[in-house]
Amino acid sequence: MMNRYRGIEDGYLIDENASLADAIVVDTTIITASDYRYELRFANLNNISGKTRKLKDPISRRTMSIDAPQWGIVFDYTENGYKAVILSCHNSALYDDLTNVRYMTIKLVECVGNKVQTLNEVQMSRDVSLESGFNTLSIDMKDGTATIAIGKDELVTVMDRVDCKSENSNIKVGYFVGAGSRIAIDCSRLTYDDSKVS
Repeated sequence: MMNRYRGIEDGYLIDENASLADAIVVDTTIITASDYRYELRFANLNNISGKTRKLKDPISRRTMSIDAPQWGIVFDYTENGYKAVILSCHNSALYDDLTNVRYMTIKLVECVGNKVQTLNEVQMSRDVSLESGFNTLSIDMKDGTATIAIGKDELVTVMDRVDCKSENSNIKVGYFVGAGSRIAIDCSRLTYDDSKVS
């Protein structure tokens, strides 16, 4: 993929996507347990209110403006598709200091082939960094349901026991770097009880 940068800066793993295509990075660990928890503490360094990033496709010369770059975690990843929790921040009235409210949209999506479907969506304006600060995002899979929590200082459950049954027995987890995003990863944690593996 063109226009990608990955490296270590100030002790953080940096992954920048300056291309027009979204990027998914998955861990090499194959999870066979149906119940697991995946947690990522990360920040989108390009998530700055009022800043627009222009990206140009080197082949088609097409230019696109990104004002709400997306980032998130990927789970239940196989060759045929994945599920993801995608974050993006928005303003209700960017240039109106009196009425503007900055908020984060948290989407649970499923991608099969090239078709993306939103399974659930919530918005929050407190308890998370709405700019380029760090948040922890957690997905708990248990008995075919997902509980999603996020927070800058402590986790707040935003989606509880959403149906996310999987037909897959060998899956991977990872992270999502949308077009125009530059994420810094502080910590990644995957836990599961391998005694429950069939």
